[in-house]
Amino acid sequence: MIWIADSTGVFTQLELKGPIQISGTLPTQFGGMDILQTVSLEAPALSGTLPLQFGKMEQLTEIEIGGSLLSGTLAPELGDKRKSQLQSVYLAPTAISGT
Repeated sequence: MIWIADSTGVFTQLELKGPIQISGTLPTQFGGMDILQTVSLEAPALSGTLPLQFGKMEQLTEIEIGGSLLSGTLAPELGDKRKSQLQSVYLAPTAISGT
């Protein structure tokens, strides 16, 4: 797991990538991290559904999900231009869906 801070020391990026020893489901509390701008979930052992609380992450500009066993739908709020700053979505071999 990698946390990346901006110049003020605030963590704005979360990366779960590669052969790291993290497994299980994502807790709904991830959605409460509304300061995150980039979330990358590409760890093969991650499973379960993507918390709908991700829709509350209004600062999120980029989300990458791939190479994991995550499933479910993307929160509809992520596609709402009035509430979301999302600019880039990357979904590779995964069971995530949404419009």
